[in-house]
Amino acid sequence: MDQHTCLEPIRLAILGATGMAGREALLHHAWLDEQGKQYAEIACVTASSESEGSTLGSVICRKEKKLAQAYRFWKPMECPKSLESMVIDKLSPELIASKADYAISALDADIARDIEPKLASLGVRVFSNASAFRWEPDVPLLIPEVNHQHIELIEKQKTSGSIVCNPNCTTAGYTPLIHALEENGHAVNTIMLVTQQALSGKGDAIADQEYAVTVLGNVRDDWTKDGYNAEEWKSAHEPMKILGRIRSRDEAEMENRKILQGSPSKMIPIYSQTTRVATQYGHLECLMIDFGDRVDAEKIRKELILYDVDREVAKLPSTPARLFSVLDRMPTPKEDVLIGNGMVVVVGDIQQHTPCKISLWTLTHNLRRGATWAGRQGLELYLNRYAGMF
Repeated sequence: MDQHTCLEPIRLAILGATGMAGREALLHHAWLDEQGKQYAEIACVTASSESEGSTLGSVICRKEKKLAQAYRFWKPMECPKSLESMVIDKLSPELIASKADYAISALDADIARDIEPKLASLGVRVFSNASAFRWEPDVPLLIPEVNHQHIELIEKQKTSGSIVCNPNCTTAGYTPLIHALEENGHAVNTIMLVTQQALSGKGDAIADQEYAVTVLGNVRDDWTKDGYNAEEWKSAHEPMKILGRIRSRDEAEMENRKILQGSPSKMIPIYSQTTRVATQYGHLECLMIDFGDRVDAEKIRKELILYDVDREVAKLPSTPARLFSVLDRMPTPKEDVLIGNGMVVVVGDIQQHTPCKISLWTLTHNLRRGATWAGRQGLELYLNRYAGMF
């Protein structure tokens, strides 16, 4: 068990601190300060090799300026004052491990695949937004409000540290809804999913003028290569690992074959189509849900309003007061993405179509609920379970 007290802040590293998700990790840290809920000190920040030795504030200012030039609607974020003079370290596992015991990783998957296991072998507890290890059977794919008990999978990892992953931004948006429906006794048969995903989900590559021209006034497919859309695969299958129905990618493919053959499967068939739209933050998702029995849309609406999460999760600093905010209308990114500081799942326009079919919208902040704020919530769950904090 890790030994910490609330009087002794943990030493935390932010990896990929100047990327989109990394910048949100810095904002989250500042928010915890403002709320009087802080339990960590940022001891190390890393970024690309070109940024080594620069200050956080200068790099972030430069990146946000480019985005504001590419998109008139872009509202630049500012590096928190308390962190803007921090000097960016080299992405060295040994250096990071000498400075920090915990890490929030906003690294690209290819880099994470190399760095994160090295950090775990050096005793660092890594909470990763990268996709590199999400499908390892002994790595939790964690949404604390849904599968907090999966944190115990780290006990099977044969390193002094550990890796915990949070899911893809689309998965984070509607998997809590599926879980809540099932907890309230509704058997979900199939889901049709169409997403409208914000530009920030693609990262700073969107500042490129050639890309901006293709997305402004348009809706794009940003993922399909050689006829394969990895984003749609993630959206359809990650919820099944989180819900405990499958454990590995091989098992997912085996269950897929059963579905294609019309045979019974452990998975809920989720038919996903993903799109990119020109908004700054917020993934909007339309779901058409078929149930095994009759349902009542108004009853589901009331159940979501009253839904309570596990008490252990509810007391974590980053957990919102309510998991769901339910609207009578379709939620919109411009008006609703910051409800609950971006950690709430906003549900709206619940419609009944047949006795066994409803449709609805979900909206989540793709860099908060869908990325590093959720990763930090996973760290808090670990600290509560294994270090007795909170």
